[in-house]
Amino acid sequence: MRKLDSLGILESLDLVLDKVEAISWKQRVFLDGAVGKILAEDVVAKRDLPLFDNSAMDGFAFKQGSPKKLKIKKTIFAGDVVEPCLEEGECYKIMTGAFVPSDADTVIPFEKCKFDEEFVEIDEVKEGANLRKRGEEVKEGQVLIKKGTKITFAEVAMLAAQGITNVEVYRDLRICFVVSGSELKESFEEAGEFEAYNANYALKALLRERGFNVDYYGILPDNFEKTKGFFEKYLNYDVIITTGGISQGEADFVIDALNELNFEKYIHGILVKPGRATLAGKLGDTLILGMPGNPLSAIVQMLSFGVPILEKLRGNRNFYHKFVEIENRKSFKVNPGKDHTILGEIKKDGFYVIDNYKYGSGMITPLLKANGIAIVEKGKKVVEENEKIKAFFI
Repeated sequence: MRKLDSLGILESLDLVLDKVEAISWKQRVFLDGAVGKILAEDVVAKRDLPLFDNSAMDGFAFKQGSPKKLKIKKTIFAGDVVEPCLEEGECYKIMTGAFVPSDADTVIPFEKCKFDEEFVEIDEVKEGANLRKRGEEVKEGQVLIKKGTKITFAEVAMLAAQGITNVEVYRDLRICFVVSGSELKESFEEAGEFEAYNANYALKALLRERGFNVDYYGILPDNFEKTKGFFEKYLNYDVIITTGGISQGEADFVIDALNELNFEKYIHGILVKPGRATLAGKLGDTLILGMPGNPLSAIVQMLSFGVPILEKLRGNRNFYHKFVEIENRKSFKVNPGKDHTILGEIKKDGFYVIDNYKYGSGMITPLLKANGIAIVEKGKKVVEENEKIKAFFI
Protein backbone atom coordinates (compact mmCIF):
# COMPACT_ATOMS: atom_id res chain seq x y z
CA MET A 1 0.00 0.00 0.00
CA ARG A 2 1.43 3.37 -1.04
CA LYS A 3 1.57 5.95 1.71
CA LEU A 4 0.16 9.39 0.88
CA ASP A 5 1.65 12.60 2.20
CA SER A 6 -0.12 14.51 4.98
CA LEU A 7 0.47 18.20 4.31
CA GLY A 8 -2.53 20.50 3.90
CA ILE A 9 -3.48 22.29 0.69
CA LEU A 10 -1.65 25.58 1.27
CA GLU A 11 1.41 23.88 2.78
CA SER A 12 1.61 21.60 -0.26
CA LEU A 13 1.14 24.50 -2.64
CA ASP A 14 3.88 26.53 -0.96
CA LEU A 15 6.25 23.54 -1.05
CA VAL A 16 5.84 23.08 -4.80
CA LEU A 17 5.94 26.81 -5.54
CA ASP A 18 9.32 27.00 -3.77
CA LYS A 19 10.65 24.43 -6.25
CA VAL A 20 9.23 25.99 -9.43
CA GLU A 21 11.04 28.71 -11.37
CA ALA A 22 9.88 30.59 -14.44
CA ILE A 23 10.85 29.09 -17.77
CA SER A 24 13.92 30.72 -19.28
CA TRP A 25 12.86 30.85 -22.93
CA LYS A 26 11.81 34.30 -24.13
CA GLN A 27 10.68 35.89 -27.37
CA ARG A 28 9.78 39.31 -28.74
CA VAL A 29 6.23 39.91 -29.90
CA PHE A 30 4.35 42.83 -31.41
CA LEU A 31 1.57 44.42 -29.36
CA ASP A 32 -1.22 42.75 -31.31
CA GLY A 33 0.16 39.38 -30.22
CA ALA A 34 1.10 40.31 -26.66
CA VAL A 35 -2.26 40.12 -24.85
CA GLY A 36 -2.32 37.25 -22.35
CA LYS A 37 1.45 36.78 -22.39
CA ILE A 38 3.83 37.46 -19.50
CA LEU A 39 6.43 40.22 -19.70
CA ALA A 40 9.99 38.91 -19.44
CA GLU A 41 11.54 42.35 -18.90
CA ASP A 42 10.81 45.60 -17.12
CA VAL A 43 9.38 48.16 -19.54
CA VAL A 44 10.89 51.61 -19.03
CA ALA A 45 9.23 54.87 -20.08
CA LYS A 46 10.76 56.40 -23.22
CA ARG A 47 9.07 59.77 -22.68
CA ASP A 48 7.15 61.80 -20.13
CA LEU A 49 3.40 61.30 -19.97
CA PRO A 50 1.86 63.72 -20.69
CA LEU A 51 4.65 64.89 -22.96
CA PHE A 52 3.63 68.55 -22.53
CA ASP A 53 1.39 70.69 -20.33
CA ASN A 54 -2.13 70.35 -21.73
CA SER A 55 -5.73 71.17 -20.96
CA ALA A 56 -8.03 68.59 -19.39
CA MET A 57 -11.12 70.54 -20.49
CA ASP A 58 -12.56 72.73 -23.22
CA GLY A 59 -12.32 76.17 -21.60
CA PHE A 60 -10.08 79.17 -21.00
CA ALA A 61 -6.42 79.11 -19.92
CA PHE A 62 -5.12 82.05 -17.87
CA LYS A 63 -2.61 83.07 -15.22
CA GLN A 64 -3.88 82.84 -11.66
CA GLY A 65 -4.28 86.35 -10.22
CA SER A 66 -5.60 87.82 -13.47
CA PRO A 67 -8.70 90.07 -13.47
CA LYS A 68 -12.16 88.45 -13.47
CA LYS A 69 -12.89 89.76 -16.94
CA LEU A 70 -10.38 88.65 -19.57
CA LYS A 71 -9.91 89.31 -23.24
CA ILE A 72 -9.61 86.21 -25.44
CA LYS A 73 -6.20 86.54 -27.14
CA LYS A 74 -6.07 83.34 -29.18
CA THR A 75 -7.81 79.97 -29.62
CA ILE A 76 -5.59 76.90 -29.19
CA PHE A 77 -6.64 73.56 -30.67
CA ALA A 78 -5.11 70.13 -29.97
CA GLY A 79 -1.94 69.90 -32.03
CA ASP A 80 -1.28 73.66 -32.12
CA VAL A 81 2.08 74.92 -30.87
CA VAL A 82 1.69 78.46 -29.45
CA GLU A 83 4.45 80.65 -28.03
CA PRO A 84 3.53 82.52 -24.79
CA CYS A 85 1.90 85.80 -25.83
CA LEU A 86 -0.54 86.89 -23.11
CA GLU A 87 -0.63 90.48 -21.92
CA GLU A 88 -2.21 91.62 -18.65
CA GLY A 89 -5.94 90.82 -18.63
CA GLU A 90 -5.80 88.26 -21.46
CA CYS A 91 -6.43 84.52 -21.75
CA TYR A 92 -6.48 81.69 -24.26
CA LYS A 93 -9.56 79.88 -25.45
CA ILE A 94 -8.41 76.25 -25.41
CA MET A 95 -9.62 72.78 -26.32
CA THR A 96 -9.15 69.47 -24.49
CA GLY A 97 -5.67 68.03 -25.00
CA ALA A 98 -4.26 71.24 -26.42
CA PHE A 99 -0.82 72.54 -25.41
CA VAL A 100 -0.94 75.15 -22.61
CA PRO A 101 1.76 77.84 -23.00
CA SER A 102 3.90 78.69 -19.97
CA ASP A 103 2.17 82.04 -19.38
CA ALA A 104 -1.02 80.22 -18.26
CA ASP A 105 -1.31 78.00 -15.19
CA THR A 106 -5.05 77.34 -14.80
CA VAL A 107 -7.96 76.26 -17.01
CA ILE A 108 -11.62 77.01 -16.33
CA PRO A 109 -14.22 75.03 -18.31
CA PHE A 110 -16.74 76.78 -20.55
CA GLU A 111 -19.67 75.85 -18.31
CA LYS A 112 -18.23 77.71 -15.33
CA CYS A 113 -17.99 81.15 -16.95
CA LYS A 114 -19.80 83.66 -19.15
CA PHE A 115 -18.23 84.56 -22.48
CA ASP A 116 -18.74 85.91 -25.97
CA GLU A 117 -16.45 86.17 -28.99
CA GLU A 118 -14.13 88.69 -27.30
CA PHE A 119 -14.33 88.45 -23.51
CA VAL A 120 -14.86 85.95 -20.71
CA GLU A 121 -15.90 86.47 -17.09
CA ILE A 122 -14.37 83.81 -14.82
CA ASP A 123 -15.36 82.53 -11.37
CA GLU A 124 -12.98 81.48 -8.62
CA VAL A 125 -11.02 78.37 -9.54
CA LYS A 126 -8.06 76.73 -7.84
CA GLU A 127 -4.63 77.40 -9.32
CA GLY A 128 -3.59 74.54 -11.59
CA ALA A 129 -7.16 73.33 -12.08
CA ASN A 130 -7.80 71.29 -15.23
CA LEU A 131 -4.13 71.54 -16.23
CA ARG A 132 -2.30 68.31 -16.92
CA LYS A 133 1.38 68.94 -16.26
CA ARG A 134 4.17 67.36 -18.25
CA GLY A 135 5.30 64.09 -16.64
CA GLU A 136 2.65 64.11 -13.89
CA GLU A 137 1.60 60.56 -14.79
CA VAL A 138 4.89 59.06 -16.00
CA LYS A 139 8.48 60.31 -15.97
CA GLU A 140 10.96 59.32 -18.66
CA GLY A 141 13.15 56.48 -17.39
CA GLN A 142 10.78 55.15 -14.73
CA VAL A 143 9.64 51.51 -14.77
CA LEU A 144 6.24 51.50 -16.44
CA ILE A 145 5.37 47.81 -16.23
CA LYS A 146 7.26 45.23 -14.18
CA LYS A 147 8.68 41.96 -15.41
CA GLY A 148 6.25 39.13 -14.73
CA THR A 149 3.13 41.16 -15.49
CA LYS A 150 0.38 39.51 -17.52
CA ILE A 151 -0.38 41.79 -20.45
CA THR A 152 -3.97 43.02 -20.72
CA PHE A 153 -5.61 45.87 -22.64
CA ALA A 154 -4.38 48.26 -19.93
CA GLU A 155 -0.72 47.40 -20.48
CA VAL A 156 -1.24 47.65 -24.25
CA ALA A 157 -2.69 51.16 -23.77
CA MET A 158 0.40 52.27 -21.85
CA LEU A 159 2.82 50.66 -24.30
CA ALA A 160 1.06 52.22 -27.27
CA ALA A 161 1.08 55.63 -25.55
CA GLN A 162 4.86 55.32 -25.28
CA GLY A 163 5.31 54.39 -28.94
CA ILE A 164 6.50 50.89 -27.97
CA THR A 165 5.68 48.41 -30.73
CA ASN A 166 7.10 45.16 -29.33
CA VAL A 167 8.07 43.62 -25.99
CA GLU A 168 9.97 40.64 -24.67
CA VAL A 169 7.73 37.95 -23.17
CA TYR A 170 8.08 34.43 -21.84
CA ARG A 171 7.14 31.90 -24.47
CA ASP A 172 3.95 29.93 -23.91
CA LEU A 173 4.20 26.83 -21.77
CA ARG A 174 4.05 23.53 -23.62
CA ILE A 175 1.44 21.55 -21.70
CA CYS A 176 0.42 17.96 -22.36
CA PHE A 177 -2.79 16.59 -20.80
CA VAL A 178 -3.97 13.00 -20.55
CA VAL A 179 -6.78 11.28 -18.65
CA SER A 180 -6.22 7.89 -17.02
CA GLY A 181 -8.96 5.28 -16.74
CA SER A 182 -10.05 2.29 -18.85
CA GLU A 183 -13.66 2.84 -17.78
CA LEU A 184 -13.86 6.23 -19.52
CA LYS A 185 -15.22 7.12 -22.95
CA GLU A 186 -15.03 10.38 -24.86
CA SER A 187 -18.28 12.26 -25.48
CA PHE A 188 -18.29 11.27 -29.17
CA GLU A 189 -18.04 7.54 -28.32
CA GLU A 190 -20.69 5.06 -27.24
CA ALA A 191 -20.61 4.52 -23.46
CA GLY A 192 -21.81 1.21 -22.02
CA GLU A 193 -23.95 0.79 -18.92
CA PHE A 194 -20.91 0.61 -16.65
CA GLU A 195 -18.75 3.15 -18.45
CA ALA A 196 -18.54 6.92 -17.84
CA TYR A 197 -18.05 9.84 -20.17
CA ASN A 198 -14.82 11.76 -19.71
CA ALA A 199 -15.82 14.93 -17.82
CA ASN A 200 -12.15 15.59 -16.98
CA TYR A 201 -11.75 16.90 -20.53
CA ALA A 202 -12.98 20.11 -18.86
CA LEU A 203 -9.47 20.67 -17.46
CA LYS A 204 -8.33 21.60 -20.95
CA ALA A 205 -11.13 24.18 -21.15
CA LEU A 206 -10.26 25.49 -17.67
CA LEU A 207 -6.62 26.05 -18.61
CA ARG A 208 -7.39 27.53 -22.02
CA GLU A 209 -9.79 29.93 -20.30
CA ARG A 210 -6.79 31.16 -18.30
CA GLY A 211 -4.60 31.61 -21.35
CA PHE A 212 -2.66 28.32 -21.40
CA ASN A 213 -2.14 26.27 -24.55
CA VAL A 214 -2.85 22.58 -23.91
CA ASP A 215 -2.37 19.53 -26.14
CA TYR A 216 -4.86 16.81 -25.19
CA TYR A 217 -3.84 13.17 -25.71
CA GLY A 218 -7.07 11.42 -24.80
CA ILE A 219 -7.64 8.53 -22.42
CA LEU A 220 -4.77 6.39 -21.14
CA PRO A 221 -5.83 2.82 -20.31
CA ASP A 222 -5.05 1.28 -16.94
CA ASN A 223 -1.89 -0.45 -18.13
CA PHE A 224 1.58 -0.08 -16.63
CA GLU A 225 3.62 -0.40 -19.83
CA LYS A 226 1.42 1.99 -21.82
CA THR A 227 1.47 4.49 -18.99
CA LYS A 228 5.25 4.31 -18.71
CA GLY A 229 5.59 4.61 -22.48
CA PHE A 230 3.41 7.69 -22.53
CA PHE A 231 5.66 9.55 -20.07
CA GLU A 232 8.79 8.49 -21.95
CA LYS A 233 7.35 9.73 -25.25
CA TYR A 234 6.20 13.18 -24.14
CA LEU A 235 9.05 14.48 -21.99
CA ASN A 236 9.60 17.24 -24.56
CA TYR A 237 6.75 19.14 -22.86
CA ASP A 238 7.24 21.63 -20.04
CA VAL A 239 4.32 20.14 -18.13
CA ILE A 240 2.43 16.83 -18.23
CA ILE A 241 -0.95 16.87 -16.49
CA THR A 242 -2.80 13.68 -15.68
CA THR A 243 -6.05 12.82 -13.95
CA GLY A 244 -6.52 9.56 -12.08
CA GLY A 245 -4.10 6.69 -11.56
CA ILE A 246 -2.22 8.08 -8.55
CA SER A 247 -4.20 6.85 -5.56
CA GLN A 248 -3.73 3.59 -3.65
CA GLY A 249 -5.65 1.15 -5.87
CA GLU A 250 -4.22 -1.78 -7.76
CA ALA A 251 -5.08 -0.17 -11.12
CA ASP A 252 -3.43 3.17 -10.31
CA PHE A 253 -0.39 2.88 -12.57
CA VAL A 254 0.62 6.53 -13.02
CA ILE A 255 2.67 6.77 -9.84
CA ASP A 256 4.22 3.30 -10.43
CA ALA A 257 5.27 4.25 -13.95
CA LEU A 258 6.77 7.53 -12.77
CA ASN A 259 8.73 5.84 -9.99
CA GLU A 260 10.13 3.39 -12.53
CA LEU A 261 11.42 6.42 -14.48
CA ASN A 262 13.29 8.07 -11.57
CA PHE A 263 10.56 10.58 -10.79
CA GLU A 264 11.52 13.34 -8.33
CA LYS A 265 8.46 13.54 -6.07
CA TYR A 266 7.46 16.87 -4.54
CA ILE A 267 4.00 15.90 -3.29
CA HIS A 268 2.04 12.64 -3.42
CA GLY A 269 -1.20 13.13 -1.56
CA ILE A 270 -2.65 16.25 0.05
CA LEU A 271 -4.65 16.23 3.28
CA VAL A 272 -7.63 18.00 1.73
CA LYS A 273 -11.23 17.31 0.74
CA PRO A 274 -11.81 16.96 -2.12
CA GLY A 275 -8.57 16.01 -3.84
CA ARG A 276 -6.55 13.74 -1.54
CA ALA A 277 -4.99 11.96 -4.53
CA THR A 278 -2.88 14.79 -5.97
CA LEU A 279 0.67 14.54 -7.29
CA ALA A 280 3.46 16.95 -8.17
CA GLY A 281 7.07 16.44 -9.09
CA LYS A 282 9.66 16.44 -11.84
CA LEU A 283 10.63 13.88 -14.45
CA GLY A 284 13.77 15.07 -16.18
CA ASP A 285 13.03 18.71 -17.03
CA THR A 286 9.26 18.17 -17.17
CA LEU A 287 6.90 19.16 -14.36
CA ILE A 288 4.33 16.46 -13.61
CA LEU A 289 0.97 17.43 -12.10
CA GLY A 290 -1.36 14.56 -11.26
CA MET A 291 -4.95 15.51 -10.43
CA PRO A 292 -7.60 13.23 -8.88
CA GLY A 293 -9.76 11.06 -11.13
CA ASN A 294 -13.17 12.33 -10.04
CA PRO A 295 -14.17 15.39 -12.10
CA LEU A 296 -15.17 17.77 -9.31
CA SER A 297 -12.02 16.89 -7.35
CA ALA A 298 -9.83 17.29 -10.43
CA ILE A 299 -11.23 20.71 -11.29
CA VAL A 300 -11.20 22.05 -7.72
CA GLN A 301 -7.61 20.85 -7.26
CA MET A 302 -6.50 22.37 -10.55
CA LEU A 303 -8.00 25.71 -9.48
CA SER A 304 -6.68 25.55 -5.90
CA PHE A 305 -3.32 23.86 -6.47
CA GLY A 306 -2.42 23.51 -10.15
CA VAL A 307 -3.14 26.95 -11.60
CA PRO A 308 -0.86 28.94 -9.22
CA ILE A 309 1.99 26.54 -10.02
CA LEU A 310 1.49 26.92 -13.76
CA GLU A 311 1.24 30.70 -13.43
CA LYS A 312 4.59 30.86 -11.64
CA LEU A 313 6.15 28.50 -14.16
CA ARG A 314 5.14 30.75 -17.05
CA GLY A 315 6.66 33.79 -15.35
CA ASN A 316 3.61 35.49 -13.85
CA ARG A 317 4.68 37.41 -10.72
CA ASN A 318 1.04 37.51 -9.53
CA PHE A 319 0.74 33.73 -9.42
CA TYR A 320 -0.80 33.26 -5.97
CA HIS A 321 -4.49 33.26 -5.06
CA LYS A 322 -6.09 36.65 -4.49
CA PHE A 323 -7.90 35.79 -1.28
CA VAL A 324 -10.75 37.88 0.06
CA GLU A 325 -11.85 37.75 3.69
CA ILE A 326 -15.59 37.23 3.66
CA GLU A 327 -18.38 36.26 6.05
CA ASN A 328 -19.89 32.80 5.71
CA ARG A 329 -23.69 33.08 5.46
CA LYS A 330 -24.81 29.54 6.37
CA SER A 331 -23.14 27.16 8.82
CA PHE A 332 -21.91 23.77 7.57
CA LYS A 333 -19.94 20.85 8.96
CA VAL A 334 -16.37 19.89 8.03
CA ASN A 335 -13.94 17.15 9.02
CA PRO A 336 -11.49 18.60 11.59
CA GLY A 337 -8.78 16.17 10.49
CA LYS A 338 -8.18 17.70 7.06
CA ASP A 339 -8.30 20.90 5.02
CA HIS A 340 -11.30 21.67 2.83
CA THR A 341 -11.66 23.46 -0.52
CA ILE A 342 -15.32 24.43 -0.63
CA LEU A 343 -17.33 25.56 -3.63
CA GLY A 344 -19.60 28.53 -3.05
CA GLU A 345 -21.11 31.73 -4.35
CA ILE A 346 -19.22 34.88 -3.43
CA LYS A 347 -21.79 37.65 -3.22
CA LYS A 348 -21.68 41.25 -2.03
CA ASP A 349 -22.92 40.25 1.43
CA GLY A 350 -20.91 37.06 1.96
CA PHE A 351 -20.05 33.46 1.01
CA TYR A 352 -22.85 30.98 0.31
CA VAL A 353 -21.75 27.34 0.40
CA ILE A 354 -23.07 25.14 -2.43
CA ASP A 355 -25.57 22.46 -1.38
CA ASN A 356 -24.61 22.80 2.29
CA TYR A 357 -21.26 21.16 1.41
CA LYS A 358 -22.95 17.80 0.92
CA TYR A 359 -21.99 17.29 -2.71
CA GLY A 360 -19.78 14.42 -3.89
CA SER A 361 -16.41 14.51 -5.62
CA GLY A 362 -17.81 12.89 -8.75
CA MET A 363 -20.55 15.48 -9.26
CA ILE A 364 -20.71 18.23 -11.90
CA THR A 365 -23.71 20.40 -10.90
CA PRO A 366 -21.93 22.15 -7.96
CA LEU A 367 -19.41 23.54 -10.47
CA LEU A 368 -22.24 25.15 -12.41
CA LYS A 369 -23.43 27.01 -9.30
CA ALA A 370 -20.12 28.24 -7.87
CA ASN A 371 -18.05 31.34 -8.59
CA GLY A 372 -15.56 30.90 -5.75
CA ILE A 373 -13.67 28.49 -3.51
CA ALA A 374 -13.20 28.89 0.23
CA ILE A 375 -10.23 27.25 1.94
CA VAL A 376 -10.87 26.02 5.48
CA GLU A 377 -7.80 24.56 7.19
CA LYS A 378 -7.98 21.56 9.51
CA GLY A 379 -9.02 21.81 13.17
CA LYS A 380 -12.65 22.86 12.71
CA LYS A 381 -15.83 20.79 13.00
CA VAL A 382 -18.23 23.53 11.93
CA VAL A 383 -17.87 26.69 9.87
CA GLU A 384 -20.29 28.96 11.67
CA GLU A 385 -22.76 31.44 10.22
CA ASN A 386 -21.20 34.93 10.02
CA GLU A 387 -17.72 33.48 10.64
CA LYS A 388 -15.02 35.11 8.53
CA ILE A 389 -13.35 32.80 6.04
CA LYS A 390 -10.92 33.25 3.13
CA ALA A 391 -11.96 32.59 -0.42
CA PHE A 392 -10.95 33.34 -4.00
CA PHE A 393 -12.91 33.80 -7.22
CA ILE A 394 -12.73 31.09 -9.90
